[in-house]
Amino acid sequence: MAPTTPACAIEFFITMLLTSTGFDVKEALLLTTPPYVAAAVSCFFFAWLADKTKPSSP
Repeated sequence: MAPTTPACAIEFFITMLLTSTGFDVKEALLLTTPPYVAAAVSCFFFAWLADKTKPSSP
């Protein structure tokens, strides 16, 4: 629970924080998109890599 609390806080409030610093809503949403896109790409890459290497647990 402890590691996910800051991530959830940032996820839910980053748009409000950016709009309070002068960005409009559209710009704030566009600024918060790249980390999620990078995370999605890395998830798909590592899923593909795991499928190709077929790792197994002992």
